[in-house]
Amino acid sequence: MGSVSFPQTHCAPLPDQDEPLIKVLTAVLPRGVFNIGDVIIITPTIKPQPNSDLFLIMLSVEILRREIGANGCWMLGSQDREPSDSQITSADGPKLHYLEDDSIRKLIELDTQSALTIVGVCAHTGEAIDEDTRKRALANASAYEAEITSLVANNLRNSVESLQGTETIVSPPTQHPEIPCLPNYSFPRHGEDVLLVIPTKNKFKTQLLKSLFECQAPKGVVVHLLTVPVDSNVGEQPYNDAGVRGAYNRISNALVQLGSEEEQSVLKDWGIGTVIVASIENFIQTDGVSRATDYGAIIIYNATTNQTRIRLSQGTTVPQAYVDRAKRFGFDENPDHGKVTVGQILAANVPGLDKADWHRVLAGKSRYDLLTEAAGAIEIPW
Repeated sequence: MGSVSFPQTHCAPLPDQDEPLIKVLTAVLPRGVFNIGDVIIITPTIKPQPNSDLFLIMLSVEILRREIGANGCWMLGSQDREPSDSQITSADGPKLHYLEDDSIRKLIELDTQSALTIVGVCAHTGEAIDEDTRKRALANASAYEAEITSLVANNLRNSVESLQGTETIVSPPTQHPEIPCLPNYSFPRHGEDVLLVIPTKNKFKTQLLKSLFECQAPKGVVVHLLTVPVDSNVGEQPYNDAGVRGAYNRISNALVQLGSEEEQSVLKDWGIGTVIVASIENFIQTDGVSRATDYGAIIIYNATTNQTRIRLSQGTTVPQAYVDRAKRFGFDENPDHGKVTVGQILAANVPGLDKADWHRVLAGKSRYDLLTEAAGAIEIPW
C-alpha cells in the first residue's frame, strides 16, 4: 500500500523552545477512512514529563478532543473570520482523527517520536496530486496547530475546587419573552383522556414534566405520556431568544409528527380528547445582561384549546471566557444557534465537572432543582 509524504512541512516550536514540539505536514493516504481535508493527530511515542511543554501540548490536545470530538468544521472559519479560500470546505466539513498506533506513522514514514504530528490529507493513494488542494489541506492542519498553541496559553484549565461558588443564582427576567403563535391543530376527539406529548428523549425533562402533570391532573383525568423526540432547530447551544424559540420549535415539530397516520391511530386507541405538548430548553442569555446567564424556558401548549403557558427558571451566571470559547466553534447559520454547548466547554477544561449540571458546582444549586422549581410554578392549561 503506497503513500506519499510531501516535503513541504513546517515545525512550530513554542516560545523559548529550541526543538520543535509540533510538526505539521500533508500526506497522501489510502481511500476509505480519511477524506481529503481531514486532519490526523498523531501523538508522540515518548511520554512527556509532567508539566513540560510537551505535556501541556498533549493536555491541550485532550481538552480540544473533549470540546469538539471529531468535528473539524470550526477550522474552516469562526465568528472572528470568514472561511478562507485556502482551506478545504465540504458539506460535512473536515474530520479529526486521533491516532496512537503506528499504522499511519509507518505509512507516511514518520520518524519523529518526541513531537505532536498534525497531518492534513491532501489526496488519496493513486490519485493525481493537486498543489492547490495540498495547500488547503496544510491550511486545515495549520488551523488545528494554531488552536493547540492558543490552548496552551489560555487560562481556561481549572479545577472543580477553584470554581466552586464563584457564580451566582439570579432571578428570572421580569418580562417573559414573547413566543410566536403556535399553529392551531384540530385533532379529532376520541374520548376524555389527555395526551401529554414530550418532544425530547432527555430522561430528566421527561420525568419532570410527567411528575408535574401527575400532581396537577384534575380528579378523574387520565393522562397518557407520548415521547416524540424532535429537533429544536436552534443548535446545541441556544443563546438569547433562541432558547424560547427552541422550545417552541420542539412543540411545533412534535405536533407535525403527531399528525401522521401512525400517531393518529394512537390517539384513537387511547381515547384522547385533549393534546398537550410540554417543552423545556436551556439557553445562555448574553444580550441585555451584565454577565452571561443560563436560564431554562418551560412552555406548555394545549393544542386542543390553543392555550399556552411559559415560565423561565432562575438563572445561573457563567464565566464569559467559557461562553466565548463555545462560540469559537461556530454556529448553525444563526449567531444565536451555537454548535457547542458552554457546559461541554466547561467540562472539557475542568475535570470532574458535569457538562449538564455545572450549575451545582459554580453556583451551589443544581440545574435540575432550578427547572423543578420553575415547573412547579406553572399552572397547566387543562
